Amino acid sequence: MSLEKRTHVDQVEVRADGTLQIRLAQQIVEDGVVLSTAWHRSVLAPGADAGAHLAALNRHLAANRAAPVAAAEWQRVKAHAAAAAESAHDPA
Repeated sequence: MSLEKRTHVDQVEVRADGTLQIRLAQQIVEDGVVLSTAWHRSVLAPGADAGAHLAALNRHLAANRAAPVAAAEWQRVKAHAAAAAESAHDPA
């Protein structure tokens, strides 16, 4: 029996203004079976430094005894940020 804490990017929503709303799944897993899931949300503003945001997010998660988001996992967020920057429009 082994318990493991995981935090992964569950959902990324791109808003019309280019803001990314990110939902993270914080999970407790035992032998590959998810025992519990809690949600954590974060927002990445257009043009923000995604790497610095990840570092701050992981510090926050560590302070709350949660598993960090892996840099490889964060690549999905960076890809969405790049696509949003290319297609952002002014809704006015």
